[in-house]
Amino acid sequence: MRALKDYTLAEWLAIAPAIHRLRRGRNVMVDRLYRGRPAPGQGELVARLQGLDAPALAFTIAFNLPPAIALLADGMARFLPDTPLVVCDNSSRPEARAAIAALCAERGLAYCALPPPPLKGGGNGSRSHAVALNWVLHNLIRPAAPKVFALLDHDLVPLAPVELTALVADQPAYGMV
Repeated sequence: MRALKDYTLAEWLAIAPAIHRLRRGRNVMVDRLYRGRPAPGQGELVARLQGLDAPALAFTIAFNLPPAIALLADGMARFLPDTPLVVCDNSSRPEARAAIAALCAERGLAYCALPPPPLKGGGNGSRSHAVALNWVLHNLIRPAAPKVFALLDHDLVPLAPVELTALVADQPAYGMV
């Protein structure tokens, strides 16, 4: 959120700071309400993740593209075989959710059908992705408490071996904020 001193006179006259703060308040409320929604099998999944002896866990938010999840899973299996992939499905189309769930079951990937998006119809795609990421952080990552975790876009396919733990060995985070 921008500091109040960073708004121009024209923005002040158009009451932009007030509008931006109202939108921010709405987004925070939507995020907190969504975070509280349970997902089917959530407790069992957290227990499964806690029981894994892996150097890192990778999480991805799936959205209506089973082929992207298949490519990501192939890349992970080839180049990060010791890093389990957790597919968190935020798809809006039931047929995509079914295909992604089937793909995960077939390949032995951890799967979580996220609760329905908080703003049906009028939602913003970026906001939907953001609340899904926050849901995963609060409901899967924090309770499972992996030593290292990665949040990967569903279309980010590894093309070479990488050691996630090495990327954060001397720093708390890696990547773009």
